[in-house]
Amino acid sequence: DLAAQRAACERRISAGRDRFASASAAVRTAALSARSGARQFHSRREDLDGFKKRLRDLGADLGQALSDKLRAESKCERVRESISASAGTSEQLSSLITEQRNRREWLATVISNVLEAVEALEATSDEDDTWRKDIEKSLCWYQNLLGFQAVDGGEGDLPVSPSVCSDASAIPISTPVIKSVDSRSKNDRDRSNSQSKNRKPALPAKRKASVLSAASPGSVRRSTRFVGNEGVTS
Repeated sequence: DLAAQRAACERRISAGRDRFASASAAVRTAALSARSGARQFHSRREDLDGFKKRLRDLGADLGQALSDKLRAESKCERVRESISASAGTSEQLSSLITEQRNRREWLATVISNVLEAVEALEATSDEDDTWRKDIEKSLCWYQNLLGFQAVDGGEGDLPVSPSVCSDASAIPISTPVIKSVDSRSKNDRDRSNSQSKNRKPALPAKRKASVLSAASPGSVRRSTRFVGNEGVTS
């Protein structure tokens, strides 16, 4: 009986050893598994922290990108406004250039008209000077050949024959005739200048012909008073 009990005890002891060994192995395996899990968790936590940091960096980059986008949009808006303003300024400059060109053409036309008017006035002035010289020549011819002299205290001229009044040369010859003719020619010139603004100046040939025809000896007739005086002296 003791041997059987001893054998049973040995079997129990060996079974306990086996259970202890298996339990120890299971504990060691669980410890290794827990240690590896802890390591994985630690590494994953580090990865998570890295992901969080990267996410924060990406958020900052996204904010910077949005800010850059807003600045670019505002800059584009300013560029569009500047282009619109430049287009408006270009249109204004174009209209101003067109207006200045039209004004230059108008001024050129006005200057041309003024030059034509000045040339017409110069021609009229030359014509009036020629007419005045012709009148003075005619008056000199009247005074020298027909004996017209100014009488003191009277108005106008009277024909005085050298045969009737032998001392006619002693009578002083005043200048009212020349002055009256000059003033009359000046008035005629002013009137012709005022008329030349509305119409073309008259031809100088007609005026000269009328003066010469009036001053020619064939067309001049002596007054009856002068003829009578000559008859008395004869």
